[in-house]
Amino acid sequence: MNGNPLLRTFFDTTLKERLESMESKRSEYIIKFRLSGVIFFFIVVGLMVMDNLDRPILFVVIIPFLVLFGKLSGEAKRLRRAYRTEFKQRIVKSIVRFIDPEWEYNADNCISEEKYNISEIFRKKHDRYTGDDHITGMIDRTDFECSEIHTERRKRRKSKNKKKNWKTIFRGLFFHADFHKHFLGRTFVLPNGERLSDENDESIVKLENPDFERAFSVYGTDQIEARYILTPTIMEAMLNLQRQYRNIYFSFVDSRVFCAVNMQEELFEPNLSKSGVDYSDVAKMYHLIKINTEIIEELDLNTRIWTKE
Repeated sequence: MNGNPLLRTFFDTTLKERLESMESKRSEYIIKFRLSGVIFFFIVVGLMVMDNLDRPILFVVIIPFLVLFGKLSGEAKRLRRAYRTEFKQRIVKSIVRFIDPEWEYNADNCISEEKYNISEIFRKKHDRYTGDDHITGMIDRTDFECSEIHTERRKRRKSKNKKKNWKTIFRGLFFHADFHKHFLGRTFVLPNGERLSDENDESIVKLENPDFERAFSVYGTDQIEARYILTPTIMEAMLNLQRQYRNIYFSFVDSRVFCAVNMQEELFEPNLSKSGVDYSDVAKMYHLIKINTEIIEELDLNTRIWTKE
């Protein structure tokens, strides 16, 4: 991941200076955040110690600390948002443009919910759909779209902890590109052992590649078409991607290939708890963004084996 000399040069000559200029804002956030935490601690301890005091006295003693806590925590949130915005625009966007100057990046946009649904990879009904870090562009002759996506469903049993009321369906990178072939059916390639939820007219597709069948479960509406799409070259490419990213899903719908890489973490967010001047962090983001190119090159989508009519 760290062995790209051009990326290293780009970091040393451009990104490092930008990250260093942002360090004062990050440090100010850390100070405000920690101070608000200390004050909150003393508020809790004070409430426990002074539990026997009259309420008016308790109110007079605690209220100034509550005001100070609110002010510091509010300033910390503002600094965090400002740092994130600057990080996305000056660092992440620059890495995207370093890979390809023609690619478009929007930090707050994502692949549409409609496209996610069209893929039919995750059919469980979701109640919340969020995403960011939207990238679009061309790789040679193939158009693509990619973003981080997080879909969740609400649990039937509600918890006092609001975060526990939600269960993740998918979280990670979501990608789709032109497959350069018209097909009428739908083909799904899932990690081995996983099944399509709410199966319609799909059935298990058997393929003459034992390694592929150990890694993936394949479903399709048309057995012949599924085998036509999943050529030996395509299957080997999918295996290469699966070895790198483990939980990876594919679907072939409406003449496009959809790919979902399950990662269960925030991918392009700054880590404010440590110095941002870190080449390894930049290299990791570069590698994640380059997944777009890897998928298209591995699946050989720029080679026009088939033509659309």
